[in-house]
Amino acid sequence: MRIAICAAAVVAAGCAAGACAAGISVPGGFSASATGWNFMGGFDYLPNGDIIGMHADPLLAENSWIGVADANGDGIPASVEKVYDFGMAEWAGFVKVSPRGTTAVFCESTNYKLYAMDLDNNYSVQEIIPDGGTFDGAFDLAFAGETSCYVSANPGWSKTNEILHLDIVTGKVKKVASIPDTYSGPVDTDDEGNLYYVSGKAHYPVEKGDFTLLKFDAAKLAEALEDGRVLARGDATTVAMGLDGGYDVAWHASSGDLFVSDCNHGTIVRIPAEGVPAEFASLPGEDGEGFRVVAFFDGGKAFARGERSGCTLATDYLPIAGNQGLDVYRISPPPPFVNAVVSSKRPAAGSRLALTVTAQPQGTRFDGYIVLLGPGGAAYSVTGRGLVPGVAPYVSAVRGLATVFKERVLDMTVPSGAAEGKWKIYAGLMRAGAKPDTGAALALDELEVEVVGK
Repeated sequence: MRIAICAAAVVAAGCAAGACAAGISVPGGFSASATGWNFMGGFDYLPNGDIIGMHADPLLAENSWIGVADANGDGIPASVEKVYDFGMAEWAGFVKVSPRGTTAVFCESTNYKLYAMDLDNNYSVQEIIPDGGTFDGAFDLAFAGETSCYVSANPGWSKTNEILHLDIVTGKVKKVASIPDTYSGPVDTDDEGNLYYVSGKAHYPVEKGDFTLLKFDAAKLAEALEDGRVLARGDATTVAMGLDGGYDVAWHASSGDLFVSDCNHGTIVRIPAEGVPAEFASLPGEDGEGFRVVAFFDGGKAFARGERSGCTLATDYLPIAGNQGLDVYRISPPPPFVNAVVSSKRPAAGSRLALTVTAQPQGTRFDGYIVLLGPGGAAYSVTGRGLVPGVAPYVSAVRGLATVFKERVLDMTVPSGAAEGKWKIYAGLMRAGAKPDTGAALALDELEVEVVGK
C-alpha cells in the first residue's frame, strides 16, 4: 500500500472540505482553493482539465471507486461521476493519465493489481497481467509514452525499490533500476524521457532530510531496456539532497522545475531547473501530516508569481485527526485574462464537444473572437447565431468587463464530416474595430483538439 513513507494514511483523515485551504501558505499572487473531493487513492488531470481520481475510505469502511470531477469549470460533469466501482474497500493506490489522454492506469494496493481504463471507450477497464515480473509493492507510476510507463515498486517490502518498465498493452515487465536501503518512492518523466525518482532512508519514523531526488538519464534507461542491464543509484544524477519528504514528484514542462510533496511535515518543495530548492507551499500540522499527490494541468504554461496562466497544480493534504475525509486543493497563479476549456481534447464524430470561455475584468473597449482552425486551414467562428465559416466576432464594441465573464459558448455534436486531425481553437480579445490578429490581441488563449474516427 502507498503508506510506506506516510504512516498517517492508515488513520482517518480530518479537515472538512474547505477547512484546510485557508491555512495553506502559497507565494504571493497564488491562490489555494478546496474542491471537496476525497480522492485518497490518487488522481490526475484529464486533457480537458477535469480530474480523475480514486475515492478510498481510510478506514476501509466503504467501497472504493474511480470518479471524474469537473475541474475546468464547464459544469461537466455536474457532480462527481463514478466511472468504475471496485465493489469492495481497497487501500489507496495511484491514478495516472497517459500523455494523450487515451488511457488511465490505476492501482489497488491490497493485492497490487494494475488496471488500464480506456478513456476513449466509455471508461472500459481491463486488468494488466504482468508478463516477466510482479507489481507487488507498487507505489507510483510515470508514463514514458502512450502505452509504456515506469512503475516504482517494492516487492516483499524488502527495503529495495525496483523501477520497472511496463508495456500496458502486452503486460511485458522489465526491471530497469534497483535501489537498496529505501522504501518505494515516487517517479515522474519529462519530455525528453528522463526519469525523476525520490529515494528515502529506510527507517521509521521519517525524519527531515531523509530524501534525495535522483535523475535517470533517458539514454541510460534505453540502454538498460536494450541490453538487460539493471541501473543502480550510481547511474543516476543527484538533483537535490536533504529533502524533508518525498511522497510524490511532478515535473513542470514550461519551467523544467520539479515539485516534491512532503507527506510527513506539511510542505511542497519547488526545485528549479537552475537554482536552490525552496518551499513552495506549506500547511503546518502534526508530524505525519502533509501533502501527497502533486499533478499539473497545462504544465506547458507559466506557473510563476504574478504571471497570469491557465496552469494549475492540484494536491491533497492528509491530516491525522478526525474522520471527515481527504480533500483535493488547487493552487493557481492569477487566472489568464481569457481562458478557454473544452469538454474533450479528442472528440470523435458523433460525440459532444462543449467550449467554455472565461474572461477576467478589464477596462479596454474590445471585440471578442472564438475561432476554430481546421487541419486543412478552414476557419470557423463561434458567433451569437452559432458556428459560421470564416473569422467573425462573437461580440463587438464591448465597453470592458466590470465582472468575470464565464459562459459555455459552444455545445455541439461533432458532425460526421468533420475533418479528422488537429484543430486549433483561439479565444481572444481585440481592441474594438481592430483587424483580428493573434499577435496584437489584448488577451488570447489557444488550445488544440484532435478529431478522431469512431
